[in-house]
Amino acid sequence: MPFNFILNEYPKEIVIDEVVFQVNTDFKCILGIIQLLNDDLFSNEEKVKASLALFYESSIPNNTNEAYSEMLNFIHLYNEEKESNSPGRKEPRVMDYEIDSGAIYTAFIEKYQIDLQEVTMHWFKFSTLLENLSTEKPRLLQLIEIRGMEIDEKLDSKDKAKLRKLKNEYSLEEKEDIMSNFADAFLFGAKAEVKRE
Repeated sequence: MPFNFILNEYPKEIVIDEVVFQVNTDFKCILGIIQLLNDDLFSNEEKVKASLALFYESSIPNNTNEAYSEMLNFIHLYNEEKESNSPGRKEPRVMDYEIDSGAIYTAFIEKYQIDLQEVTMHWFKFSTLLENLSTEKPRLLQLIEIRGMEIDEKLDSKDKAKLRKLKNEYSLEEKEDIMSNFADAFLFGAKAEVKRE
């Protein structure tokens, strides 16, 4: 069931095998985990082990598969992925937390007067503020709009060329979505078991 930002309190713990685990809910921690999961310098096993150590504050659950799955559910705000209107068609990536970090930082100052370097904030709050930035088009929203635009065949050749150039310049497609691919592999049969030390 999707998280209700009006009725539900922000989650601070996760229950696995009837045991309650406190988790690090700060957006900087979650962004660090996302960055880690997208880092090619580490093996899958190292990514799992390090991300769980960051997320579960006091102790990592013995059931690492479930612990990892619950961490991903938390990162995705307990929302199931929306079905694409066009089955089989991959939607373009429109935002990257690392590449767009400067634009995100600036957008939060412009819209909310929040300096992200100086605050702690629950991941759910950060995510909903980011998703609902004003339509006054700060740079971040401009980038997202360009990446998500489709090239309309009705446009003249000059406008098509201009839009193609912008889409190529700001595209995220060359950067594989490692976090998503890794999560699928881990949850559906990859041998990335983590031994507790």
